[in-house]
Amino acid sequence: MQTPQTDKDYMNGMHQRDVEHQSPEDSIAEQDRWQKWRQPLVGYICVFPLLAIMLLLTLAIRQVVPDFAYHSSVWMLVVVVVALIWGVGPTLLMMVLGLISLDLLFSLPADRLNMVRWPNVIQQLPYIVAGLGVAVITSQLDRSRRRAQVVGQHLQEYADELEDTNQQLAEVNRRLEEANQMKDRFLSITSHELKTPVTTILGQSQLLQRRLTKWKEPVVEVAKVKPTLESIDGQTRRLTGLIDELLDVSRIQVGKVTLNKQMEDINKICQSVVEDQRLVSGREIRLSLPPAPVELLVDGQRVTQIMSNLIGNAVKYSSAPAPIEVAIRLEGDHVLFEVRDHGRGMSREQVERIFEMFYRAPEAESSRTQGLGLGLAIVKDLVERHNGRIWCESEEGKGSSFFVELPLAVSIQTQSH
Repeated sequence: MQTPQTDKDYMNGMHQRDVEHQSPEDSIAEQDRWQKWRQPLVGYICVFPLLAIMLLLTLAIRQVVPDFAYHSSVWMLVVVVVALIWGVGPTLLMMVLGLISLDLLFSLPADRLNMVRWPNVIQQLPYIVAGLGVAVITSQLDRSRRRAQVVGQHLQEYADELEDTNQQLAEVNRRLEEANQMKDRFLSITSHELKTPVTTILGQSQLLQRRLTKWKEPVVEVAKVKPTLESIDGQTRRLTGLIDELLDVSRIQVGKVTLNKQMEDINKICQSVVEDQRLVSGREIRLSLPPAPVELLVDGQRVTQIMSNLIGNAVKYSSAPAPIEVAIRLEGDHVLFEVRDHGRGMSREQVERIFEMFYRAPEAESSRTQGLGLGLAIVKDLVERHNGRIWCESEEGKGSSFFVELPLAVSIQTQSH
């Protein structure tokens, strides 16, 4: 059985939960009802019953305490209440009516009803001054309260507008997300569909070139066809590279890039890429490797893609006589891969943006070298997926150096396990 104190605590808890679960609409409605009661007209009407209550209460006190001399104390209390609730107008009315009533009923003899007796007025002067002070303070509070109400209304309207704007932005964001997903799907599907016929064209052109090479007695017309086939082969390879870049970008954006990591010798991968680039470009590429194999836990195909892109860029954006320098070094717990060219170089602003997607330096835009500006952005993503980092150092007129740093501790820990 619950004790009375327990019941009281239970009721208080219920009331507190009701207040906590009170909706904002109920709170606003309650405030509106309270504001209706605080209208000045209601105050003028309530002055008269409050005046009657004040007089009755004063008479009752006189009955209990015949020598009670502080008649104005009850009147002053009622004035303060009226001032706090209804403001200046009802307060002044209450002061005038209360002063006259107290003077008539308690200050004057019954046979001498005079509306003005200066001694009585002087006796009531402190109460009058106090009442006027309360009225002035209440007026200021009332103005502040009204300003606060106006500000609160504006804030509420602003909050409603923000809520509507947030909802609209959420809807726009949802539509943009859907459009972005559709774009990614379109990009992926289109790239896959383009890759199949392009691969077929590339294979057929290579087959024709091999057959023409084996022709024992080449005809003049056939000899003229060979440069055309070589051009088809080169353009098809370029188109295949662009499609591969689009596919990689699509996988990166949808988060479908996977790494098939296994222990690989970085020296062998780098040497193979350099030999391919020498064969394709005919450029001088100097290679510096550590004497011992450097094995890392990496995706060999993706590391080949990283090195091919960096070395290929050095070939494309540097002049033919100058050599390209490629090096792999062991530095502490990291492996550093460096590609250096002696081309035009880049400004600081260009270096800061060089790894942005679709960014191409102005010199690259104006040159014959074609591309989408995706290669370095893809390389940066692949390096970071290997827990590495990539950066560029360049000086205008002196060439550029690209550095890829991969953690060596990964391979050591894996071998120890």
